[in-house]
Amino acid sequence: MVVACGFFSLSIAPKMFKEIYKKQSCDLFFSLPIKRKDYFFAKYTLGALVNIAAFVLSGCVSVLLFSTMSTEKLTYYIDYGTLLQTGLSMLLALLATYTSFVMCAVIAGKRIHYIFLSIICLLFTGNFINGFVAPLNCIWGCQGDRYLVSAVSPINNVIYAFSLHKNLIGLCIISVIEIIGMLILGYVSFKKRKAEVAEMNISGNVTPYIILSVFTTSVFMTYSSIGNFFTAVIAGVILSALFGMAFSGLFYKKVYTKKTGTTVVAVCLACTFFLSAVYLPSHNGYVKKIPSVDEIESIELCENEAGDISIGFLGAIAPELSNYYYYYDDYDNEYLQIKVESEEGINAILELHEKLVDDETIENSKNINTFTLFQAITDDLYYGDTYNCHLKY
Repeated sequence: MVVACGFFSLSIAPKMFKEIYKKQSCDLFFSLPIKRKDYFFAKYTLGALVNIAAFVLSGCVSVLLFSTMSTEKLTYYIDYGTLLQTGLSMLLALLATYTSFVMCAVIAGKRIHYIFLSIICLLFTGNFINGFVAPLNCIWGCQGDRYLVSAVSPINNVIYAFSLHKNLIGLCIISVIEIIGMLILGYVSFKKRKAEVAEMNISGNVTPYIILSVFTTSVFMTYSSIGNFFTAVIAGVILSALFGMAFSGLFYKKVYTKKTGTTVVAVCLACTFFLSAVYLPSHNGYVKKIPSVDEIESIELCENEAGDISIGFLGAIAPELSNYYYYYDDYDNEYLQIKVESEEGINAILELHEKLVDDETIENSKNINTFTLFQAITDDLYYGDTYNCHLKY
């Protein structure tokens, strides 16, 4: 039902405001004796109520169905606490998706604009934040949840709610903030919309440039998660400029307007400054404090989300492989975890840790794992086998 309501919202948003896409009907529409505020919120509320009713009705049908399926040998049990939390999170994510479609519909000059603006709002918002978190995790080991932060995209929010993510309350808060923010942006843009926007460009003094900023920042920061600093900046600037030109040409009929050009330049400068703070100090900025043997009772080696631990590889380090076991994360992914308690195993892991943070090792790994802009363009890259794990002392 969430998917069905999503497609319903995508199709109904431009139909509710169909008068504003034609010059003739637009002139007549704006001359009618009705306040734009009343018209906007009446249309928005109608679509929201349809989505809420369809979602709640489907939930009631599901509960009723499972309540009647129990037999003498099999009893179905409904965890209403989990059901309500997940349902609320999905419903708010659905309303955030609907609100983003309405916002795009009222600023679009024609329907093709609406489609592209909706794609940007849904698909690029997750990459927008993820592009900042990925370098921090990779370079500084911040362990930020890349999946959770990308829930700023309403589509991702639905996915995480469905996977019973532990932070459903956080997902609900994100959705409520999105709904309020996009509703305000949509209303202000619609209230100040001019008739001559129809069939030409897009409306709004602020909203289009926020969307452009999300678009270009996503392109810039997504590429920055691989390669060295200078490659990321050069390629990020080039790609952001090209995508900014495409945005400006499609929506404003110009390769660049003064405002769109300024927006892209500001985005590139901000992203470059951020990457400078992340990449450049990291050359000698690794945390190198290693505990002594007498401070350690045990060490746990845990697979992380991106890697794979070789049992044979760890066997040379930790003799007590009989203590390994598997654990599952919030998304039902299976990972290996090994607990090392023997003095021999602890000493071996400390020796490996000292080697990993040695200056010579870091310099050698940088030379191996970086690539040139030409290699990135030609896709002449080789990603060798990697073994990623966390050490918990």
